[in-house]
Amino acid sequence: MMTPKPHKLTKKGSDSGFTIPEFMIASFIGFLSMALVWTALMGFQFQTRTTFAQTLNRHNSQNAMEKIGRLVMESTDLDIESAEEDLGIIRMWTDVQEVWTPNTTEDDVEGLIYYLEDEKELWYRPNVDETAYDERIAEDIEGIDFDLIGDAVFVTILTEYDVDPNFASDSDDTLRKTYGSFAVRNNPRIRIGATF
Repeated sequence: MMTPKPHKLTKKGSDSGFTIPEFMIASFIGFLSMALVWTALMGFQFQTRTTFAQTLNRHNSQNAMEKIGRLVMESTDLDIESAEEDLGIIRMWTDVQEVWTPNTTEDDVEGLIYYLEDEKELWYRPNVDETAYDERIAEDIEGIDFDLIGDAVFVTILTEYDVDPNFASDSDDTLRKTYGSFAVRNNPRIRIGATF
């Protein structure tokens, strides 16, 4: 009886698998590709969040400026409060009578623009004696400043957009200022004279 000869293993190019160095190089290239794709996606996501936050911030500031400008230009007289214990920032008088009386505010309705620091909201009260008709002008306002120079009101609104609270170490880096100026025309029928 004949015993079969042991079969010799021969190495052919098509039958062989990866060697350990080839596998390590292929794995490294795969991990590197995944890391680059992940980094690009995270950068795109951060850029998208930043753009959205800036757009929302700009929209909020411009809406607030437009409302403040409308109220200032429709008023007949203004007084800016400097005492922080008072509720109001701006006291304004509006002539709602059928006959406009430009030389006096005795028959005008006194309104109020005020800022709630804890809620970060800016409010308007059309009549200081009636609290039920308060209207919110803007929210997410970090601060607001009014200056009255002659017949012009200069407004500075501070807003914050913080895309990633772990990214920005200094809160001043995320504060944005919006400036506006409005002319007090002493005539509620004239609504021109705003810049922002």
